[in-house]
Amino acid sequence: GGNKLVLASRSIMNWLNKLGGESFLGNTMAGNSGMRANLDKNAGQFNGVPVTTVDTMYGTLNFVMEPLLRGPWADHAVAIDLNNVAYRPLAGNGESRDTQIITNVQDNDIDGRKDMILTESGLEISLPETHAVLKFN
Repeated sequence: GGNKLVLASRSIMNWLNKLGGESFLGNTMAGNSGMRANLDKNAGQFNGVPVTTVDTMYGTLNFVMEPLLRGPWADHAVAIDLNNVAYRPLAGNGESRDTQIITNVQDNDIDGRKDMILTESGLEISLPETHAVLKFN
């Protein structure tokens, strides 16, 4: 698919925000070659997080800031094709280990109550060719 979620560092998001007006590099790339890309800042929301959308003739990139990409990873972004990622809770012996609330997990000598929310799950990544690590210089 041509629609990707891009987790980008703060420096990459700052660079995108510095691009002028309603266009991405003046709405032209490589001169008059017809390769065009449009930038829409804060086009949507992803769980309350602003999304910067870059539309190109190759597809749409939805940039979201990821604060963990810092230090040596400050010039990197990770492009994810959400059509090829699935949430998979662990399951075995006919028992699902998806999110559950376990109550009264405190020690016997504690005067109080402690509950726990437990999830045993992972992400299934299929077609790794549809995902990418991008490095900006």
